[in-house]
Amino acid sequence: MTTINLMVQVASEDNETDDQPIRRRTRIMRDRAAGQQRLMQDYFGEEPVYDAKIFRRRFHMSKRLFTRITNDMEEDYDYFKQKYDARWYLGFTPLQKCTAAIRQLAYGTSVDSFDEYLRMSARTARESHTFVKV
Repeated sequence: MTTINLMVQVASEDNETDDQPIRRRTRIMRDRAAGQQRLMQDYFGEEPVYDAKIFRRRFHMSKRLFTRITNDMEEDYDYFKQKYDARWYLGFTPLQKCTAAIRQLAYGTSVDSFDEYLRMSARTARESHTFVKV
């Protein structure tokens, strides 16, 4: 058997094992809009649940500085702009992504903790943090 015939035979045997179904990730409906609404009600609304003193304690900065950082990140980095994902779901807001990044810096919080409050996956929280340099 020639080398070419042997290569064709091996390639055809490999194709026989590739007939397994493609596994796709399971989409978890996190309700991103509810996470944004909760964040706005707690800190950024007209009558927030938590006042400026609590905001400063939790984020280690004033709300004004936080808002300025969020606006600058949105201007300078495409990642922080709200856009549609591959499945045409509206993505996280700049406020949600900056909240995840800054709280990780302030507390060293695990990325899993953002799933419950911001409705954000660990992967997205980790990606938000990579843009912030210490």
